[in-house]
Amino acid sequence: MTVADGGGVSARAAVKSYLAKDVVNGTFLGVTVGSFTNEFKYNANTSNVTSILSRKGWFSGFGLSGSTNASQYISSTGRGTCDVVHNLSFVIKGSPVTFNKQHTITTNSGSPVGYKATLKTV
Repeated sequence: MTVADGGGVSARAAVKSYLAKDVVNGTFLGVTVGSFTNEFKYNANTSNVTSILSRKGWFSGFGLSGSTNASQYISSTGRGTCDVVHNLSFVIKGSPVTFNKQHTITTNSGSPVGYKATLKTV
């Protein structure tokens, strides 16, 4: 995947703003109940993420309630990562069910315009 060029240029012409966005449908028993979104905006030069501008994540759907916690960091190799953990719950036949999903975007090493996104149960 590649990010949308935000077009913003800092004082150093080689640094640009980028927006990485990943949307994954959430299903339960084969039925789509909503979508998980991770949105990560950052500055980068041609080889490294230089700063993180914003990160946010959310779940849009029905029948689930919960909260979202987001964190971000830049590794020593210049890769930017945005982690969003969704803590969700619902009720089936009077019994509460809770689960956590971790939605991660990590920029490619040496080429921060590209990224890898994953969604997994944690």
